Amino acid sequence: SDTPAVINPGRVYIMSLASAESRRVMKHGLKTVASILLSCDPSEIDDLTLFQLGWSQLHYEHTQAVRAQLLQTGLKASSINRVLAALRGVLKESWRLGEITAEQYQRAVDIRNVKGDTVPAGRSVSFDEIKAIVDACLRDERPGVGARDAAIMAAVCHRGTRQRVGRSENRRFES
Repeated sequence: SDTPAVINPGRVYIMSLASAESRRVMKHGLKTVASILLSCDPSEIDDLTLFQLGWSQLHYEHTQAVRAQLLQTGLKASSINRVLAALRGVLKESWRLGEITAEQYQRAVDIRNVKGDTVPAGRSVSFDEIKAIVDACLRDERPGVGARDAAIMAAVCHRGTRQRVGRSENRRFES
């Protein structure tokens, strides 16, 4: 048919992202927003629902309510800010597609990021900090536990990667 496909700002936004990983992460963010707006679980949001949502109908009070709901989830600040970035991105596409005015866009995206106090990944840990942690491990009075924990710390510090231990799913370090 000669009728163009329905263009949805959500679809346009996701397709504008450069990598498959960015598309996956931001689509998940939009599903989180959609689940808040529709009062359901994110797992209930399929692509059809996501890409038929009336993104251009969102106003400041809606985006502020989404932010407030996200604050109640217990997500880290960086995760909340990523979801808010996805929301801002889809609203920008709504403006680019002529579905909202520049003023409506500016008002809707006028939501503050969440401040967090998480330690940046890869932060340098001083020798004194490492020594204090190992000393605390060695003071553990449970048989073998302190020595085990000190050995884990030594391995982590030697490898220079806390992530590797954090990703060791289902591995148990029991004495």
